[in-house]
Amino acid sequence: MVRVRAMSNAQTYASYMREEAEVGQWTGKGAEMLGLTGEVGLREFATLRYGEHPKTGEALRRQVEDTIRHKPWGDVTYRARELYEITVSAPKSVSIQGIVDPEVVAAHMHAVEKIMHDLEYATQRDLVMATWQHRSSRAGDPQLHTHIAVMNVAHGEDGWGGLRARELFINQRQLTATYRAAVLGEVEAKGYKIAYPEIAGISEELRDKYSQRRHQVEEKIEEYRNEHGMQPSYRAVQAMVLNTREPKDARTAREIAAEQYDRLAPGERAQLVALATEAGERRSPYVSPHLQEKYGEKSAVVAAEKAGKKPQLVIQDGGSGEGSAEDVEWSYGRRKRGLGMGM
Repeated sequence: MVRVRAMSNAQTYASYMREEAEVGQWTGKGAEMLGLTGEVGLREFATLRYGEHPKTGEALRRQVEDTIRHKPWGDVTYRARELYEITVSAPKSVSIQGIVDPEVVAAHMHAVEKIMHDLEYATQRDLVMATWQHRSSRAGDPQLHTHIAVMNVAHGEDGWGGLRARELFINQRQLTATYRAAVLGEVEAKGYKIAYPEIAGISEELRDKYSQRRHQVEEKIEEYRNEHGMQPSYRAVQAMVLNTREPKDARTAREIAAEQYDRLAPGERAQLVALATEAGERRSPYVSPHLQEKYGEKSAVVAAEKAGKKPQLVIQDGGSGEGSAEDVEWSYGRRKRGLGMGM
């Protein structure tokens, strides 16, 4: 799903950069115009929070001061927006299958790229965005998700200015539908069967087992119903989400993936490996019959390389699914890619 929220104090993201092992990446046409590429730097990010050019210090939007409004119940301070956080979360089955299949993780990341393209299309602006890829929930369960920090500066026909974010909020459902179609479509193209909105073959029991974070929030909602006799509001639910969060995990994606693999029971591990193997058997690179006829066997190899080599799962314990994370490798010809690489 896709969730959008406005942030008036983006210090959280500054904490990401200081404490997390994973680094953010600049993206968006607006970022390119400002000369921002690669890893997100603390100084550039802090400058953009206040709407200034990260290299020249020039104001990119009208400087909006915090607004104090007088209400019958007291004064209320409305803080200027620094950025808009968009969180893109994969279906639970995609997160679980991603433990053993890097191709599924790549499908999520490609779908996120589609969402970022749609954000610029919806707002009709060149956006300055920074992304962070995560593999687990606050409770430590497998949960592929991406944080997209859309800075409150954007470029359009009238030059630089603040971001009109209305389109971000009113299009949340459409963005969710677009993401699901993109990620499940790519997963299906990789050979998996789909039982919308999940990957077929991953049981509800397994998905439920690794949904501790959802259970935490549901328990708080039930407590609220029992205490107040009514359903909590959207704001109340968001407060519950924030109040039940565990500290952020400061390990790398590779370390988290290895631990998630070790947490799987032998039967669960064998089930996921079997799904990955079956998917690999169902997909194969397309080779033009004309090329095969003209160049013979060599052309098939060349065409396969251009189409992208199909990874083959190698289980060093003999295929029982009972090995450790170190026993799983993905083979691309002569190269070996360890579990969790490519994040």
